[in-house]
Amino acid sequence: MARIVWVRPAQSEWDEQGRLRGNLDVPLSEDGRSHAAGVGRELARLNPSIILCGKSQTIRETADIISAGTGDDGIGVRTHEMFNDVNLGLWQGLKVADVKRKHPKVFRQWKENPALVQPPGGESFEQVRARAKAGLALLGKKHPDGVTVVVCQDVIGALICSMACGTGLEETWRQFRESSKTTWRLFEA
Repeated sequence: MARIVWVRPAQSEWDEQGRLRGNLDVPLSEDGRSHAAGVGRELARLNPSIILCGKSQTIRETADIISAGTGDDGIGVRTHEMFNDVNLGLWQGLKVADVKRKHPKVFRQWKENPALVQPPGGESFEQVRARAKAGLALLGKKHPDGVTVVVCQDVIGALICSMACGTGLEETWRQFRESSKTTWRLFEA
């Protein structure tokens, strides 16, 4: 049985400014780099065999720092589009407060249940679900045993966790929202 460690990307400069990053390339902040290094040291005890991640700078930088923290030579990092951040369309780069003010009902619905809302010009939930399903299939085919670290946003992580564990998406999403300060989560698939 595969063990999957979902890791939330570390803080970017935009996160600290209260901006929605989406799938744009934004570097990690100093705090984010430091935090990712700590996660690498924590995950070293699980002896992961590989790290899979999306292609954005924030996610890739998080994965590279975690890899370096897992041991002398680190472990391999592979990028795959199916683990990319959600494209937030016209919301990308905007401050959360501005989106809340301009689109309060839509933003609240999106935060509570992202399956119900597609940001203007962004990805639909079904597109994101299809990518997560492909990511889970890749995990099962290429990495059926051992510990695989997956660095990706909450929505992708919740979808993978829900599909792999056979739990309802609403319950999984609620758990992810309630654990917003949690950096990583281990589950078996």
